[in-house]
Amino acid sequence: MVSSLTLGGVQHTACETASYLAEHGRDVALITPTSRRHDVFTPHSEVLRLALGIAGPPFGPRGLGNLKTVQRTLRARYSELGVDCVVAFADGTGLGAAAVGAARRARIPVAAVAAGDPATEPRGAYLKALQRADLIVAPTVRTATAVRRAGPRLPRIEVIPAPLPRHLLPADATPTAKRVLGVGSLRAHNGFDLLLRAFARIRTEFPEWSVRIVGHGPEQPALEALGEELRIGRALEISPAPEAVAAEYHEAAIFALPSRSEVFALSLLEAMAAGSAVVAFDCPTGPREIIGHRSSGILIPAGKTEIFAEELGELMMTPRLRRHIAGRAPQAVVAHHPDRVMRGWERVLNGLISKAGRGAGRGAGRGAGDSRS
Repeated sequence: MVSSLTLGGVQHTACETASYLAEHGRDVALITPTSRRHDVFTPHSEVLRLALGIAGPPFGPRGLGNLKTVQRTLRARYSELGVDCVVAFADGTGLGAAAVGAARRARIPVAAVAAGDPATEPRGAYLKALQRADLIVAPTVRTATAVRRAGPRLPRIEVIPAPLPRHLLPADATPTAKRVLGVGSLRAHNGFDLLLRAFARIRTEFPEWSVRIVGHGPEQPALEALGEELRIGRALEISPAPEAVAAEYHEAAIFALPSRSEVFALSLLEAMAAGSAVVAFDCPTGPREIIGHRSSGILIPAGKTEIFAEELGELMMTPRLRRHIAGRAPQAVVAHHPDRVMRGWERVLNGLISKAGRGAGRGAGRGAGDSRS
C-alpha cells in the first residue's frame, strides 16, 4: 500500500520493493487509492497493480477524503486477494493509518514503513499507523532513531534501506553537459528554491553552466518566478520526468540534492549508482548515511545556501574533483543493492506470516481485482 505512484522517492521505493519481491517469487499486489492516470512509475509485470480510483493527489490532511470509506474499501480488497501480509507506506496522508487499520480488523499481519520524518509529518495519522502495526520498517538508522523518539507504544523497528531501481545505466559514462541536475517532486521540502539561490550566487562566474530540475508539482510556478527574480534566465530548465530518467544522471556533470528533509533520498541513490558527482544538504534523515564527505560526495550544513554555492562552484571549476567523487559514488551505495535489501524484506515478511500462523502459500490471488482501474 502506498498513497500513489506519482513522482517521489517514497512512491518509487514502494514500486521497486513490490517489483523485486515479485521477481523473486512472491505474489504481490501493489495498491493505491489513486487511479492509474496519476502513475509515473511502472511496477514489474508480475505485480498485480490495483488502482482503486477513490482519491487523487495532491494529498493534504483531507486528501484521502473519508478515511473510514478508504479503510472499508481496503479491507474488502484484502479479503478478495487472500492477503497473507500487508506492507503499508505510512506518511501524513492518512493512508498508512487506513491500511494498517484495515489489516488489523482483518487480523492480517502488517508492517508499516516509516515514509516520513516524524518532525515534519502530521503526527496524528502518521503515528497512529506506526503504533498499530506489528512491525515498523525504517529506511535509515536516523529515521529509526527519530521514530523511536516520536511516541510511546511503538512496535519493534527494523532498518531496511531503500533498494536501487531496477534499471540504471552503467556507471562508466562521461557527462556530456555542464549542467547541475535536480530530480524530485516540486514541493517545498525538496528545496529546489535553495538550489536556485545557491546557483544564482555563482551564476556570473560560470556563464556556460545551467540548472535542470526534473519533476513536477505545485511549486513549479514559484520556482519559475524565483528564477526570473534571480536573473537565472535561460540557464534554468524545469521539465517533467522522462521515462528514462537514468539518462539524466549521465548527461549532467553534477547532481544536487538541496532538500530540507528526506526519507528515502532515492534520487541521490540513483545519481550515485550512475556515477554522478553529488552535492547535498546534510538534512534529516538520509544523506549522511549515504555520502562520505569529499569521498563519494559533498555534504553541506542544512540550509546553508552560501556554502552550497561555494562547494558547487568548486565542483564546477575542478573536473578532477568531479571525477574523484563520481568514481567513488557507486561503491558507496552497495548496501542498497536489491539482493541485499530483499534479504531483509524476506526475513521480515516470513517472520510476520509465521508469527501470525498464516500459510505463506496463499499469496495475492492473481485473478482477483481489476488492474486496469
